[in-house]
Amino acid sequence: MHEKPRAFKDPYSEVCRLIDACSEQVLEYHCDLAATTVLHNARSNDWDSHRPFYEGDKVSHCVQHWWFFLQGLRGDLWKSLSPRAARRIFSGVVLDSLGILVTRYTSLRPGPSRLSQFRADALAILLVCTEVLPSLAGSGDGLFCSGMAGGAGGGEAGLGGGGGDLAAGGGGGGGDGGGAASRSAAVSLM
Repeated sequence: MHEKPRAFKDPYSEVCRLIDACSEQVLEYHCDLAATTVLHNARSNDWDSHRPFYEGDKVSHCVQHWWFFLQGLRGDLWKSLSPRAARRIFSGVVLDSLGILVTRYTSLRPGPSRLSQFRADALAILLVCTEVLPSLAGSGDGLFCSGMAGGAGGGEAGLGGGGGDLAAGGGGGGGDGGGAASRSAAVSLM
Protein backbone atom coordinates (compact mmCIF):
# COMPACT_ATOMS: atom_id res chain seq x y z
CA MET A 1 0.00 0.00 0.00
CA HIS A 2 2.92 2.32 0.61
CA GLU A 3 4.39 1.61 -2.83
CA LYS A 4 1.82 3.64 -4.80
CA PRO A 5 2.29 6.95 -2.94
CA ARG A 6 6.05 6.40 -2.99
CA ALA A 7 5.99 6.02 -6.77
CA PHE A 8 4.88 9.65 -7.18
CA LYS A 9 7.08 11.13 -4.48
CA ASP A 10 10.37 10.95 -6.40
CA PRO A 11 9.08 12.50 -9.68
CA TYR A 12 7.25 15.17 -7.68
CA SER A 13 10.39 16.14 -5.78
CA GLU A 14 12.34 16.25 -9.06
CA VAL A 15 9.73 18.58 -10.58
CA CYS A 16 9.88 20.78 -7.47
CA ARG A 17 13.67 21.00 -7.74
CA LEU A 18 13.38 21.83 -11.45
CA ILE A 19 10.85 24.59 -10.74
CA ASP A 20 13.06 26.02 -8.00
CA ALA A 21 16.09 25.97 -10.30
CA CYS A 22 14.14 27.69 -13.10
CA SER A 23 12.82 30.29 -10.65
CA GLU A 24 16.35 31.02 -9.49
CA GLN A 25 17.49 31.45 -13.11
CA VAL A 26 14.61 33.83 -13.86
CA LEU A 27 15.35 35.80 -10.68
CA GLU A 28 19.05 36.04 -11.49
CA TYR A 29 18.33 37.09 -15.09
CA HIS A 30 15.97 39.89 -14.07
CA CYS A 31 18.27 41.11 -11.29
CA ASP A 32 21.17 41.26 -13.76
CA LEU A 33 18.98 42.96 -16.35
CA ALA A 34 17.90 45.61 -13.85
CA ALA A 35 21.44 46.19 -12.61
CA THR A 36 23.19 46.38 -15.97
CA THR A 37 20.57 47.87 -18.28
CA VAL A 38 17.61 49.44 -16.52
CA LEU A 39 19.42 51.23 -13.71
CA HIS A 40 22.32 52.49 -15.82
CA ASN A 41 22.14 55.89 -17.48
CA ALA A 42 25.26 58.03 -17.45
CA ARG A 43 23.59 61.19 -18.75
CA SER A 44 20.98 61.52 -16.00
CA ASN A 45 23.46 60.44 -13.33
CA ASP A 46 25.94 63.26 -13.95
CA TRP A 47 25.36 64.77 -10.52
CA ASP A 48 28.25 67.25 -10.76
CA SER A 49 26.84 68.95 -13.83
CA HIS A 50 26.13 72.66 -13.63
CA ARG A 51 23.09 72.28 -15.88
CA PRO A 52 19.84 70.93 -14.47
CA PHE A 53 18.61 67.66 -15.94
CA TYR A 54 15.85 68.53 -18.45
CA GLU A 55 15.61 71.93 -16.78
CA GLY A 56 14.42 70.29 -13.56
CA ASP A 57 11.22 68.92 -15.13
CA LYS A 58 11.95 65.16 -15.05
CA VAL A 59 13.23 62.46 -12.80
CA SER A 60 16.21 60.42 -13.95
CA HIS A 61 15.69 58.07 -16.86
CA CYS A 62 16.93 55.13 -14.80
CA VAL A 63 14.22 55.71 -12.15
CA GLN A 64 11.56 55.98 -14.85
CA HIS A 65 12.79 52.83 -16.58
CA TRP A 66 12.99 51.01 -13.24
CA TRP A 67 9.30 51.80 -12.64
CA PHE A 68 8.29 50.66 -16.14
CA PHE A 69 10.42 47.53 -15.80
CA LEU A 70 8.78 46.64 -12.46
CA GLN A 71 5.29 47.22 -13.86
CA GLY A 72 5.92 44.93 -16.82
CA LEU A 73 7.66 42.29 -14.74
CA ARG A 74 4.89 42.28 -12.14
CA GLY A 75 2.22 41.85 -14.79
CA ASP A 76 4.11 39.11 -16.62
CA LEU A 77 4.93 37.15 -13.49
CA TRP A 78 1.40 37.18 -12.12
CA LYS A 79 -0.04 36.19 -15.50
CA SER A 80 2.29 33.23 -16.00
CA LEU A 81 3.22 31.87 -12.55
CA SER A 82 1.53 30.90 -9.34
CA PRO A 83 1.09 33.81 -6.94
CA ARG A 84 3.64 32.38 -4.54
CA ALA A 85 6.34 31.91 -7.20
CA ALA A 86 5.58 35.28 -8.79
CA ARG A 87 5.81 37.05 -5.44
CA ARG A 88 9.11 35.32 -4.65
CA ILE A 89 10.74 36.34 -7.93
CA PHE A 90 9.27 39.84 -7.90
CA SER A 91 10.34 40.52 -4.33
CA GLY A 92 13.88 39.37 -5.13
CA VAL A 93 14.11 41.72 -8.11
CA VAL A 94 12.63 44.64 -6.15
CA LEU A 95 14.97 44.11 -3.20
CA ASP A 96 18.05 43.75 -5.40
CA SER A 97 17.30 46.79 -7.57
CA LEU A 98 16.19 48.86 -4.58
CA GLY A 99 19.47 48.01 -2.88
CA ILE A 100 21.35 49.35 -5.89
CA LEU A 101 19.32 52.57 -5.87
CA VAL A 102 19.69 53.07 -2.11
CA THR A 103 23.44 52.56 -2.31
CA ARG A 104 23.68 54.99 -5.24
CA TYR A 105 21.51 57.75 -3.78
CA THR A 106 22.89 57.62 -0.24
CA SER A 107 26.42 58.15 -1.51
CA LEU A 108 25.56 61.08 -3.82
CA ARG A 109 26.45 64.70 -3.25
CA PRO A 110 24.47 66.51 -5.96
CA GLY A 111 25.39 70.00 -7.02
CA PRO A 112 22.93 72.85 -6.50
CA SER A 113 21.59 72.61 -10.04
CA ARG A 114 20.85 68.89 -9.66
CA LEU A 115 19.31 69.04 -6.18
CA SER A 116 15.74 69.21 -7.54
CA GLN A 117 16.42 66.11 -9.64
CA PHE A 118 17.78 64.32 -6.59
CA ARG A 119 14.66 65.17 -4.60
CA ALA A 120 12.35 64.14 -7.45
CA ASP A 121 14.22 60.84 -7.85
CA ALA A 122 13.99 60.10 -4.12
CA LEU A 123 10.27 60.86 -4.12
CA ALA A 124 9.68 58.74 -7.22
CA ILE A 125 11.56 55.80 -5.67
CA LEU A 126 9.41 56.05 -2.54
CA LEU A 127 6.23 56.23 -4.63
CA VAL A 128 7.26 53.16 -6.62
CA CYS A 129 7.87 51.32 -3.35
CA THR A 130 4.40 52.19 -2.08
CA GLU A 131 2.92 50.98 -5.36
CA VAL A 132 4.65 47.58 -5.37
CA LEU A 133 4.32 46.92 -1.64
CA PRO A 134 0.89 45.22 -1.88
CA SER A 135 2.30 42.81 -4.47
CA LEU A 136 5.16 41.92 -2.16
CA ALA A 137 3.01 41.36 0.93
CA GLY A 138 0.50 38.91 -0.52
CA SER A 139 -2.32 39.89 1.82
CA GLY A 140 -3.50 42.85 3.85
CA ASP A 141 -2.22 41.19 7.00
CA GLY A 142 1.21 40.83 5.42
CA LEU A 143 1.52 44.60 5.14
CA PHE A 144 1.30 45.06 8.89
CA CYS A 145 2.77 41.85 10.32
CA SER A 146 6.49 41.51 10.81
CA GLY A 147 6.37 37.70 10.45
CA MET A 148 5.55 37.64 6.74
CA ALA A 149 7.49 34.45 6.09
CA GLY A 150 4.89 32.36 7.91
CA GLY A 151 4.40 29.89 5.07
CA ALA A 152 1.73 29.04 2.58
CA GLY A 153 -1.23 29.44 4.92
CA GLY A 154 -2.37 33.03 5.31
CA GLY A 155 -0.30 34.70 2.62
CA GLU A 156 -1.75 32.85 -0.33
CA ALA A 157 -5.39 33.48 0.40
CA GLY A 158 -5.27 37.25 0.16
CA LEU A 159 -3.23 37.48 -3.03
CA GLY A 160 -5.93 36.31 -5.40
CA GLY A 161 -8.27 39.20 -4.63
CA GLY A 162 -6.15 42.18 -3.66
CA GLY A 163 -2.56 41.86 -4.77
CA GLY A 164 -3.29 39.75 -7.83
CA ASP A 165 -5.71 42.29 -9.31
CA LEU A 166 -3.29 45.11 -8.64
CA ALA A 167 -0.40 43.14 -10.06
CA ALA A 168 -2.29 42.37 -13.24
CA GLY A 169 -2.95 46.05 -13.73
CA GLY A 170 -6.57 46.10 -12.51
CA GLY A 171 -5.83 48.47 -9.65
CA GLY A 172 -9.52 49.13 -8.95
CA GLY A 173 -11.80 47.55 -6.44
CA GLY A 174 -10.12 49.08 -3.40
CA GLY A 175 -11.82 51.58 -1.17
CA ASP A 176 -9.18 54.07 -0.09
CA GLY A 177 -7.72 55.03 -3.49
CA GLY A 178 -4.17 55.22 -2.11
CA GLY A 179 -2.76 53.25 -5.03
CA ALA A 180 -4.38 55.56 -7.55
CA ALA A 181 -3.06 58.63 -5.75
CA SER A 182 0.50 57.32 -5.66
CA ARG A 183 0.22 56.12 -9.26
CA SER A 184 -0.93 59.54 -10.48
CA ALA A 185 1.77 61.27 -8.44
CA ALA A 186 4.43 58.97 -9.90
CA VAL A 187 3.14 59.52 -13.42
CA SER A 188 3.09 63.29 -12.97
CA LEU A 189 6.73 63.17 -11.82
CA MET A 190 7.76 61.07 -14.80
